[in-house]
Amino acid sequence: MEGRDNEEKGPEAEEGRNYCGGLSKSAQKKLLKQQKWEAKKAEKKALEKEQKKREGERKRKEWEERLASVSEEERGKLIESRKSLRKERMEQRSEERERNTERLSRAKECGQKIVIDLEFSHLMTPAEINSLVQQIMYCYAVNKRCREPGHLWLTGCKGEMGTQLKRLPGFDNWIIEKEDRSYMEALEDEKQNLVYLTADSENVVDDLDSNKIYIVGGLVDRNRWKGITMKKAEEQGIQTAKLPIANYLNMSSSQVLTVNQVIEILLKFLETKNWKDSFFQVIPQRKRCQADSEQSQQVKGGENGIDSEEKNDQFESKKQCAQDSTRIRWINTKACLEAGQLREKHPNYEPKYARFDIPDLDTKKTYHVPANTPLGEFVDFIQLQSGLSIKKPIFVFFKNTKTPTGELLLN
Repeated sequence: MEGRDNEEKGPEAEEGRNYCGGLSKSAQKKLLKQQKWEAKKAEKKALEKEQKKREGERKRKEWEERLASVSEEERGKLIESRKSLRKERMEQRSEERERNTERLSRAKECGQKIVIDLEFSHLMTPAEINSLVQQIMYCYAVNKRCREPGHLWLTGCKGEMGTQLKRLPGFDNWIIEKEDRSYMEALEDEKQNLVYLTADSENVVDDLDSNKIYIVGGLVDRNRWKGITMKKAEEQGIQTAKLPIANYLNMSSSQVLTVNQVIEILLKFLETKNWKDSFFQVIPQRKRCQADSEQSQQVKGGENGIDSEEKNDQFESKKQCAQDSTRIRWINTKACLEAGQLREKHPNYEPKYARFDIPDLDTKKTYHVPANTPLGEFVDFIQLQSGLSIKKPIFVFFKNTKTPTGELLLN
């Protein structure tokens, strides 16, 4: 399968494409669209950076207010608690890294060999090379998370492609085979096992043979170089094959997928041994016909004994919960308002009971709130449950005294 970029992520630059001495009207339109897209992307990035900065300042201010509102003894406990939580997170990350390293090291010994052919960099523009580098980074991340990762190879890592890859953070530490040579040179003794995956092949892959080495063409060309991987494989005298996409779904466009999509499909199949599930989980709906998109929703719902309408309701519910969690900012207890969950996460917490006169809240229910919850987060919960805008202030008084937002409820 040619790993071409056929997605509509935004047009790439038209550098080096002026074959006729001047830009055509179509090329001018694409160039203008590219410039607008880049300007919008830069603006969005700047906005996200500013929002992240404001969020950091807000959290720092809340933490300072919280420390200022408690006694010296409580302040020491809070600081120590925060340090222990940070240490626990670091230990969890360290354990996860060790598990990933162990899986990837095992894959180098007995995992399915998958090669990404990077010998097409001379046919791509700088923007397309950058796009391919991002896809390779995604491939490695997906492989690292798999229960049964593959043994990935990068061949032809030289020139501009090699330079861009080496700029990736931590690339030198990737547990992956990196070869400046071509796969024909690096795997010379296993030529009979090489299989180039290309959409132009007439052979269909039914199963992944652990003795075979599957090659994916590392090419982002917007379909300029059609059939190039098939031609290359034929000239080198190696086998070719294509994924059985047509057996399971109808594509709304070409069957050519991006590099990361092909790699992820192969990795999914290694886990599930099911082509249909692998395709529906990886190939985006916009590249599938409407009937297939609806079928995938019904299949997923049917597997869990849920019809598509109920599945949609659940999806909307999960989406709402995700949005709610970003507003409530509950300390390690996001969406955990029921007593059982609170006791599990906070075995020593002191339940406090609150009743509200706000109409949108169900006053017949008793809400359990952790005793170590800051007042500011308690107010966020009231706003969330009542549907009030965060721009509308809420003042909470205890014994006719307005309490600082950093004050803990237990005080």
